[in-house]
Amino acid sequence: MVLTVLECLGVMALLSYFFYRSWIAMIPMIPVGVFFYKKLKIKRIKSNKDKLERQFKECILSVSIAIKAGYAVENAFRESKVLPLSRTFLI
Repeated sequence: MVLTVLECLGVMALLSYFFYRSWIAMIPMIPVGVFFYKKLKIKRIKSNKDKLERQFKECILSVSIAIKAGYAVENAFRESKVLPLSRTFLI
């Protein structure tokens, strides 16, 4: 989140200095920063969801293969070599 805010501040500073040659112009550029922040946040949430979906699919496929190989369900989950899905979806 801190990185996102810093990116938004950077975009606001760059645009205000590039177009107006003034750092004071950052004040009216606040709506641009808010818009950029919201857009970037939505993009990161979608990226995290896609990553979680891929990991879940890989885990289920791994468990399915282990079950087909003759493992019990508990052992299939234990034997799947997929990284845990923890903290992937957190923002």
